[in-house]
Amino acid sequence: SKLPPPPTWLRPEAKAEWKRLGKSLLDLGLLSGIDRAAFAAYCQAVGTWEAAEKALAKMAKDEADPMAGLYAKTSNGNLVHHPLGVIASKARAEAVKFAAEFGLTPSSRSRIDTDAAKNKGGADPSAEFF
Repeated sequence: SKLPPPPTWLRPEAKAEWKRLGKSLLDLGLLSGIDRAAFAAYCQAVGTWEAAEKALAKMAKDEADPMAGLYAKTSNGNLVHHPLGVIASKARAEAVKFAAEFGLTPSSRSRIDTDAAKNKGGADPSAEFF
């Protein structure tokens, strides 16, 4: 089966995640046409997380301070979490939640009971990451 193109409204990083992971999930029987919205939500969360983390890393690099961007000062001088850090944290949590729905976490993968999902082709799916 062929992976449909990602929704046009996804962030560029989310579209990259759609293309990176979609075909594998489709081949394993873990993604179908009715999953479009849930998979798009997963990809968008990953894309938002990536964009926020890149912006935070750029702030830290530009300011030569590894803590730059993690905290912001209010008008009263109080330190608060930087909005980009909050965005990254929320998007990360959302991505992990959706990832479990597609068997993308170790514990959720252990509960998958489809022949296709049980390591199709004999390749070690973790080999790409380690």
